[in-house]
Amino acid sequence: GFFDSRTHRVVPVAKCPMHGEWYENLVTVVEAWAADCRIRPYEPRTGKGSLRYVAARYLGGKLMVTVVSQQPRLPGLDKLHRGLEEQFGPTGLWLNINDRRDSAVFSRNFRHIAGPRKLRGSMLDVAFELSPDAFFQVNTDMAARMYARILDMAREIGPENVVDAYSGIGITSLLFAKAGMQVTS
Repeated sequence: GFFDSRTHRVVPVAKCPMHGEWYENLVTVVEAWAADCRIRPYEPRTGKGSLRYVAARYLGGKLMVTVVSQQPRLPGLDKLHRGLEEQFGPTGLWLNINDRRDSAVFSRNFRHIAGPRKLRGSMLDVAFELSPDAFFQVNTDMAARMYARILDMAREIGPENVVDAYSGIGITSLLFAKAGMQVTS
């Protein structure tokens, strides 16, 4: 779900037109796990509850899930991993321990639970790997279109040197370099 901006309560979202069916299946698995293991959502006003967020990336038919908890131990993560793998195949599962009282999603404290540690993919013939905290566009179709347009614009201008000030995981830097430009990021 998402947070209501006024109350910070979780608003359930069963379907997402941008993500499609994989999202719906993920919600089903996560909700069943949380219910079975009696995991309470985190309430920022009181600081009670443990489950803050579940962040997921689905790329090329592969899934990586990061469960964010304010507590270093969360029951049933092995059960969650089994449920995810039954639904999606090999799945990377991470735990992020975030006991801060602000609205930051992740802390720097990541713990690998099971499955692949990185999510591999490619975009516009550029191969990359994602860690759970790497910045990556959520809408991969639009990201590919955006990156292709940026590359076309750069080719039209014809620079020899490019500064990639928003390099993220480096896709645009690699696209510029493959096009023969000197890249500083």
